[in-house]
Amino acid sequence: MPRRALKYVVEANGGTQGWNEKNAIEISLTPSLQGGKVGWACRGYPNAAIPANCGGK
Repeated sequence: MPRRALKYVVEANGGTQGWNEKNAIEISLTPSLQGGKVGWACRGYPNAAIPANCGGK
C-alpha cells in the first residue's frame, strides 16, 4: 500500500493548514473557544474529496 504524506503547518493561534501535493487536496482547521469549550471549523479543496461535515459534498 503506497504511503501518501500530508504536509501541514500549525499556526500560532492553533489553526492548521494541511495539503497533499500528489492528490491536490488542501484542508484548513481553525479552532475557536466558546463557553470554555474548543470548537473546530474546517474547510477543504476540492469539495468532492472533503467530508460533508467539513464543507464538502
